[in-house]
Amino acid sequence: MIQILFTAQAEKQIAKLDRNVRLRIIASLERLREAYPVGDMRKMQGYDDLWRLRVGDYRVVMQIDLVTASITITVIRVGHRKEVYR
Repeated sequence: MIQILFTAQAEKQIAKLDRNVRLRIIASLERLREAYPVGDMRKMQGYDDLWRLRVGDYRVVMQIDLVTASITITVIRVGHRKEVYR
């Protein structure tokens, strides 16, 4: 079972996005819930527990906790590729 959680910051960032971009990001996260791992997902350099998911020009930065039988994905940041890593 895969659970996806959002930080308050990530919720605000998603709410500010254009409707089409927001729907693409949510659809990518739903695909991730159904079949982990999926899409262009990579471990971020310099961090032990952070991953990024590429959705067009936007990035979803997340922390993945692989505890016991369930997987918990916490979305930390969402933004354009030029701004999300700052």
